[in-house]
Amino acid sequence: MDDRAAGALRDRKPLVPSTAADRGRPARRGELDALRALVVVGLVLFHTAVIFGAGEFPVKAGAENRVVTVLIAFGAIWGMPLLFLISGMGVRYSLRSRDAGAFARERLRRLGAPLLVGLLTLVPLQVFLGLRRAGGQASLAEFYARFWDLRPALDFPLPVSADPDGGRFQTGHLWFLASLLALSLLLLPGFEWLRRLAGARLLERLGGLLARPGGILLPAVAIAAVELALGSEVGHGGWGLGSYALFLLCGYLTAADPRVGQAFQRHWRPAAVLGLLLFVAAGVAAFAALHARVDPFTGMDPLSLAFRLLKGVDGWLWVVAILGSPAPAAVGPGRPRPRLRPRPRAGRAAWPRTPTTRCCPSTCSTRRSSWWWPTPS
Repeated sequence: MDDRAAGALRDRKPLVPSTAADRGRPARRGELDALRALVVVGLVLFHTAVIFGAGEFPVKAGAENRVVTVLIAFGAIWGMPLLFLISGMGVRYSLRSRDAGAFARERLRRLGAPLLVGLLTLVPLQVFLGLRRAGGQASLAEFYARFWDLRPALDFPLPVSADPDGGRFQTGHLWFLASLLALSLLLLPGFEWLRRLAGARLLERLGGLLARPGGILLPAVAIAAVELALGSEVGHGGWGLGSYALFLLCGYLTAADPRVGQAFQRHWRPAAVLGLLLFVAAGVAAFAALHARVDPFTGMDPLSLAFRLLKGVDGWLWVVAILGSPAPAAVGPGRPRPRLRPRPRAGRAAWPRTPTTRCCPSTCSTRRSSWWWPTPS
């Protein structure tokens, strides 16, 4: 084993006492803040655009605009996959300085608390206004009581569902918080195992495999296979929870092995070109499936399967293209990193702790480690 691999394995051993430098607070990384801001602003624009394009929303315009629908589809291809991948990187950084129990408590505090607040306030009001617009006559108090008419269920990510006899419960636009919280806790034993010696060896092999010429495309095969088998959910950003779990795991691997990020940098141009071509092809397949009156997100007919196959590959290609593009690569390993002037209050001012925006600051934290492509110890 060479020195580089040995250093990587040393970094991955479990429960290694942190040094004083490790316990220090690393400088914020401006490029991650910019990417995080892009995703958050994009989410606001995305949900606004759904009013005028295709998609379910409590308030809808009288007619759908096809141009807006195309823009929505393009954002859905890479937006949530990118956010889950960054969240997976945050999991890796978080577990470097805390054990599994502390990590679970942090997830519950930073994801569970805003989810609960949102379910108590924002989501019921949105659903109520949508029903009133559709002609509903129930008062807010009557509706609120029916909203919390629940029953236990073997559902994921929450073990409850609306009562079939008039229950109105739903997670609404906060499905991301519920899904990320559930996936983070469900995969926590696996993340802990990856900190062990056997897990570190597996990460080393996977990192080497993805670093080979063309190897960075291998996750696209797994994502496409999951999309084909399990389907997608329109209400969950157009992807299935199984695919989001893979993006989360890929983010963990990306943060654990710098060779993966370097492969992103080498392949971002062909990934962007191929991603654009596959986006057009997936759009053609989707419109053809809709014209044939089948659901391309869940159907098992040839058109629907072709759409999900193309979408699965295309989503990964856009993640590679965005993360490997020159903006983040400019401060990658082996290049000088700019010293950022500390602004201790800027984060709080820019990212108010509300259920609608907290999802990104809580999962894309830049305080745990050097962000973009970590160098081996």
